[in-house]
Amino acid sequence: MNVKFYPPGFNLTRLMELMDSAGVDGLLVTSPENVAYLTGYPCLPSSGNPILFAIRNHYPFFAYINKKGEKFLIAWEYSLLDIDLGVDHLIKHVNRDFALICLRELLQRELGVGKNLGIESICEFQLTTSIQDWLSPVQLTVVDEIFDQLRLIKSPAELELLRKSCQIDEQTLVDLLPLIKPGLRRSALISAAKSRMIINGASGIGHCTISFGASNPEVEINEVLEGDRLVIVDLGAVLYGYASDIRRMLYVGQIPEKMQQLHTVMCEIVETIGNALVPGAEIRELCAQAEALYLQNGLQPNFTHIGHTIGLQTEEVWCDRKNTMKLKPGMVVNVELYSMLASGENIGDEETYIVTDGKPERINQLSKEIRMVQG
Repeated sequence: MNVKFYPPGFNLTRLMELMDSAGVDGLLVTSPENVAYLTGYPCLPSSGNPILFAIRNHYPFFAYINKKGEKFLIAWEYSLLDIDLGVDHLIKHVNRDFALICLRELLQRELGVGKNLGIESICEFQLTTSIQDWLSPVQLTVVDEIFDQLRLIKSPAELELLRKSCQIDEQTLVDLLPLIKPGLRRSALISAAKSRMIINGASGIGHCTISFGASNPEVEINEVLEGDRLVIVDLGAVLYGYASDIRRMLYVGQIPEKMQQLHTVMCEIVETIGNALVPGAEIRELCAQAEALYLQNGLQPNFTHIGHTIGLQTEEVWCDRKNTMKLKPGMVVNVELYSMLASGENIGDEETYIVTDGKPERINQLSKEIRMVQG
């Protein structure tokens, strides 16, 4: 019996419109995120079995879409046993050399020479060089913006996956609370967070960013938690490719008054921006609003962006001051804003919102307060 692996959010009609606007005659897709988005092929590092991502150097995968909307997938033959994918044509290979032969024959047959092929900026240089040899002359056009626009509007199925992914984060954080006490090593807390996310239903781990005090949160440091230290837990479960992102804080001992006050202010700023995520709102105007809120509260507006959209990647499109994008229903925006204390800790809040036809839906439900841990 074949198991279905269909993409939950792919919109063929919209893609055809975007391809036509970009003037491309065909579209070659090579990144794991977009191959999975277009075809359902489980090639992500967060797939239930991430082996197809791990061995892609020897068994690559490519997706191609022609102007008629037909989808082709070139993939390792043994990975295609007993599964049904959202494609029109499967082309099987046994190694990288054969995969490239299959790709060359497909492009020469479907596209021919002198045409405009859309590619992603992530497409490796060696591959683009080969394509130019196969189809010379050929015009190669980077079409990252097509995928940004296509993936920004989530389907109901994608939104449900994002909600469930967020719930996994929140349950995991609740599960971790009893473990957080003086003497705990950061590596042990990171390991516990990863295992609890899987136990709670995640198919993969997006990130497990945990720091003690003002230490580097981006790498695993095996320090010991001491008294009078802030604990920042920033988790990102992944559910069938769809990422979540939540940040909560704890303090070992009595929470300093300045820290508590700043946290309250930052939570209010994030909530104000979150409630402003309505259809038609322009990102750069929301950045200006956030800047004004910082200044009103005597804070330096030193943020680079107010957040990011989220979906098959933890950070899809950055919501920065240069972004003129206007919000539409179905977009999912993670708002994160911080301000640094003199002691070096970044104090702030992070919440995820779905843009709807009316009031934005905040999909994080866990309370925001700094939780006090007995020292």
